[in-house]
Amino acid sequence: MGNEAIGLDWSGDRIIPAFQAAELLDIYDIRGASHDIQLTVTTMVGVINRPRPRVYLIISDDDAFWLSQAFSSVAQEISPRSGNDVLDTLISAYRGSIQGLIIYDPNLIDIADSVLELEDGMIAGD
Repeated sequence: MGNEAIGLDWSGDRIIPAFQAAELLDIYDIRGASHDIQLTVTTMVGVINRPRPRVYLIISDDDAFWLSQAFSSVAQEISPRSGNDVLDTLISAYRGSIQGLIIYDPNLIDIADSVLELEDGMIAGD
């Protein structure tokens, strides 16, 4: 999608686009999830949050801290789902944002990530 992503501001000489302001954040705690689930959820949320942030992930205590410090003025809904259960919840809630699934070889994760950017997909381990 790159520069054509609807709602992203690439004006001037921006290296990173400006996103629309968040209006409501769905908060998901994936601290207890397996590494593979965390990777899949994180890549999926990257697509979901384009062009407006809608999902915030808590992967560590630092993320919980920054949620309270940087996003306290944004409306928030904390999901009762956590850990590995978050993936199913996100797929149900945001399936329209995802256009495909990229199954990757752990030795080639950089290639999978590049394809993900182009295809609005999410990464899943083998």
